[in-house]
Amino acid sequence: MKPSAQIPFHGPRLVVAFLAAVFSLGLPGLAKAQESTRVPGPGLDIAAVQGPNACAECHKKTAQIWKRTVHHRVIKGTHRSKEGRAFAKKLRVRRIKDPKALCATCHYTVRTAKKRPKAIAGISCESCHGAARDWIKVHSEFSGKKKETESPEEAKARWVQSETAGMIRPRNLYKLARNCYSCHATGHEDLINVGGHPSGGKFELLSWTMGEVRHNVWYTPANDEASPARKRMLYLAGLSLSLETSLKALSEARKADGVYAVDLRARIERARAGLAKAAERLTGVVEIKAMVDAVPPPGAAAAQLKASAAAVSEQARRLLSRDGGGMEAIDEMLPGPGDYVGKVAGP
Repeated sequence: MKPSAQIPFHGPRLVVAFLAAVFSLGLPGLAKAQESTRVPGPGLDIAAVQGPNACAECHKKTAQIWKRTVHHRVIKGTHRSKEGRAFAKKLRVRRIKDPKALCATCHYTVRTAKKRPKAIAGISCESCHGAARDWIKVHSEFSGKKKETESPEEAKARWVQSETAGMIRPRNLYKLARNCYSCHATGHEDLINVGGHPSGGKFELLSWTMGEVRHNVWYTPANDEASPARKRMLYLAGLSLSLETSLKALSEARKADGVYAVDLRARIERARAGLAKAAERLTGVVEIKAMVDAVPPPGAAAAQLKASAAAVSEQARRLLSRDGGGMEAIDEMLPGPGDYVGKVAGP
């Protein structure tokens, strides 16, 4: 499991998870807007979702930690909260927890139960790692052998097969971070401009993944922090994906002077500035400067913004295939323990 969707109403640092898109039940032009406006969320195939219990059979300690996080608690609180109901009222959403509403994409884990969609959990394993039906057995069967007798070649083939079937592994840092930002820092334009929902634009990946959503017990039973090299890459992943997703979202924004677009421009500048500072310190890591150079000037047209997002995406994929070694020059830029979000749970 890994950190995923932005989460609900538990204080200023735990910004609300994106309610995502809304029913076309009112608000003139809203249905039409939904056709052209990107909505957040990982977009799981609910027929392929197995539910957190299927993962907990093997990942028992991880599941115990998850149950102490806000990611888990959203199943009980989001739809009942005063803030959630206020957003829903403004957007004319009948029921946030309705699994047919795109609100559920970020707030809940939805699966097919008795031929009908049902919200079965909060933000859980498959919200982050992908719907598991096609890979859950493959990834855990040791190629049909015992762990001790599986060859390295067989293990490699097993992981390739699992990822091909849709599994998002922590080793694929680009895809992992992209999934986080699909809820944490991009959203539906009307959700922000009409509903008054927080944008989540200040979400910082390293601070969250080293905070209460950390469940690093498979290889470090004490739920330790990631290695310094991994933390560098998580930090750079956050800046890269914030930049990419914000450029893409701004290219699709309809109201240039709306709160949503204004926030996106601010988000782009924060990410650009962070990457520019890292590029000055890591002159040999050419992908970072390439992302900075890809940012268009203020007032760029939608087509240019979209092309810039694609260029950033290409460079981010290359950057995040590195392991963080030899990048000590940015260590003082990284958020420290005092910046981590939430209390870290033990196994």
